Amino acid sequence: MTDFLLAVVIIIFGVLGFFLMKRIDRFLESSRKEQVKLLESSEHYLRIGTSNPYVIDCCSEAFLAHKLDLLLLSENSVVKMDGCCLKEIELPCTSTMMSGSSLTVELVGEKQSKLTAFWKQDNKSQLITEFLKYSDEISHYI
Repeated sequence: MTDFLLAVVIIIFGVLGFFLMKRIDRFLESSRKEQVKLLESSEHYLRIGTSNPYVIDCCSEAFLAHKLDLLLLSENSVVKMDGCCLKEIELPCTSTMMSGSSLTVELVGEKQSKLTAFWKQDNKSQLITEFLKYSDEISHYI
């Protein structure tokens, strides 16, 4: 009798656990979707694209399709972006250590790399101009 009662209790907990896990999965999935929407609509979130001359078309298409907020291209690229703001910036080519992963990223090329930054006049333009201003200030100290 005790074994039968134990088996019934285990089956009941198993069924309740199954339905509870289904509800938790639905809650977590809806929470994840809300977080993605919030992250995409946030003004403090920049999607930056940079490209070498061989794949400029892919990067510029993503920019024009609103998948990128800021596009950094080399100054000698021949891409024309109509209706966009642009600014020329210089970035130093130095070794950088990424924190947390112990990975060294080394920019290869001239001592200073000249880039052209493109962005659209929208709600993130203030954030982009601040980002470019700070990157310009930091580049003088490196």
